[in-house]
Amino acid sequence: MPGGGRWHGSGSIYGHEGVGRTAVRPYIRCMDGLVFMLTSLESGIGLQIVVWLQGHGSGFADALATLFHYLGQTLFYIPILALIYWSFDKKLGLRMLFALVLMVVVVVVAKLAIQAPRPDAAFPDQVRSVVPQSGYGLPSGHVAVSLVVWGYAAYWLKRRWLWGLLAIYLPIMAWARMYAGVHYPQDVIGGLMLGAAALWLFIRTADPVEAAWFRLSVSEQVAIVLLSVVVTFGFLYTTDDGTAAAGALLGGGLGYILEMRRVKFTTAGSAATRLLRFVFGITLTLLLYFGLTVLFAGQEPHDVLRVIRYMLVTLFAVALWPGWMGRLLREATPDSPASLTPGTESDR
Repeated sequence: MPGGGRWHGSGSIYGHEGVGRTAVRPYIRCMDGLVFMLTSLESGIGLQIVVWLQGHGSGFADALATLFHYLGQTLFYIPILALIYWSFDKKLGLRMLFALVLMVVVVVVAKLAIQAPRPDAAFPDQVRSVVPQSGYGLPSGHVAVSLVVWGYAAYWLKRRWLWGLLAIYLPIMAWARMYAGVHYPQDVIGGLMLGAAALWLFIRTADPVEAAWFRLSVSEQVAIVLLSVVVTFGFLYTTDDGTAAAGALLGGGLGYILEMRRVKFTTAGSAATRLLRFVFGITLTLLLYFGLTVLFAGQEPHDVLRVIRYMLVTLFAVALWPGWMGRLLREATPDSPASLTPGTESDR
């Protein structure tokens, strides 16, 4: 392709002539059509749109695209979700965390299955890189994750103005990703479609899944967490996002079990108490995050250490810090698991 752009998504289905080929021929034709369509977009109108956006850029546009790049990074979500979880609405914060992690897993799986190059990597002579971004492009993880996480918050809080803000935020995020040279239009459209489907599914299943979770024994809950981590790591260990998600699933899952059965903290308290809970907690959480980053830098095995880092940070945020802070402030309450069943208002 011109400029070095290539599609890899259908490579694995070729070169296997023989017994099974007739059975998979319809699938091969479907994949051929999909690859042809997306390749045409990549080297045609999709590329033209990215080049046009960058051709009408400015220093302010560069700064805005960079800002929105970091609004989709881990270091943005950590303090926001921690603030919600520790000081405002425990159940919402936890659900937003798992929506984030599960959406990252889905996006990484889709990227590895499709293997579409990014514009700045495929056409470096025509598209400049405004922000550092590696890996595959389709679908846009920034767009998909933003829709699921903030869409669920808007659904939970039942505020129309939040949906209005999301309707403004998502187009800017889509523009920023294309302007930055890391996504084609089809990437952000794919992210919107995938995110919308995931948000609908999460809304429909969160309550019944939580109710089923409460009925399980501790050993069954731990087994499910470990199995999900093994599967996630086994398939996605080659990507940083995949190993981070595996670690967050492990720390979040075990932390959820520990918090639900032992810690049972409450977000109640004066404004000063909530503020202290957040300020001290986020300071310790970020110290742990960056401390482990420095400690593990250049060490092997990189993928396992990345799982450990995200596991420890998530476990600390979900269970250890709330437990310690609850004891320090004498605010821990004997909420039973039954008081946190779906549909209650126990911590809102």
